[in-house]
Amino acid sequence: MLVWFDGKVIPEGEAGVGINTPSFRYGQGFFTTTRIEEGVPLWLNDHITRLKSFLEAFSFPVFPEEPVIKAARLIPFVNGISRGVLRIIVFREGEKAKVCVMGESLELKDMMPVKITLAPFRRHSSQPLLRVKSLNYWENILAYEEAERKGFYDALFFNEKEEVCETSRSNIFWVINDTVYTPHIDCGLLPGIARQKVLEVLKKENLKVKEGSFKQEELKKAGEVFLTNSLRGIVPVGEIDGVSYQGEGEMVSWLKRKLEEKMQEYVKTYHR
Repeated sequence: MLVWFDGKVIPEGEAGVGINTPSFRYGQGFFTTTRIEEGVPLWLNDHITRLKSFLEAFSFPVFPEEPVIKAARLIPFVNGISRGVLRIIVFREGEKAKVCVMGESLELKDMMPVKITLAPFRRHSSQPLLRVKSLNYWENILAYEEAERKGFYDALFFNEKEEVCETSRSNIFWVINDTVYTPHIDCGLLPGIARQKVLEVLKKENLKVKEGSFKQEELKKAGEVFLTNSLRGIVPVGEIDGVSYQGEGEMVSWLKRKLEEKMQEYVKTYHR
């Protein structure tokens, strides 16, 4: 597999990070992940803009944008990836930001309703790393791996106020009557790109949306629950901690169609 590393396309085995860099020693770095569809990295500009906002928020060296965008478009082509995942990783070497762009093919099937459990520990909403995708990602991995061992798709985090946050890999939404709910960023969660796209669809169609602080009791009132991330899109939820939900009901089905239309339009525009 070929990767773009510090300005050059090279075999992945030749890419390396110095062991004395802050990124290797302390996990100082950031990444973003998006879906490749028909060879096109989806929502690329949104991902680059968000990634640069991470760097600026932490006074991290900023990379030149144009070469990275070109690399993100090139890597699926040189590796023959039609559908899969693209990752952009930024790490620090001295006062310079170095970037690695990599991709891999991945079979992305339409998801059946999943079961999720509760994360075994709480997050604190003031933690700055909750709002970025940093290379120090172990907390998410620990929660996900424990959930997977127990036979669940993912784990749902709550903060110190017992407010719903997100899962280890996705943002969460739910539907009560004709209103769609999702936790506010201030609860301590990542501003996901797929989350952003779903909110854009809902607001464009003048549907009722409420971003706020919600306890688990509020979530239990939902008819439909779904997760969003850039790789899987919308994932319907059938059960959380023993509480059953509708799975793919009317709202989830409609949103999946709308998001798919939005993705296809993006791909068509890219190829024009």
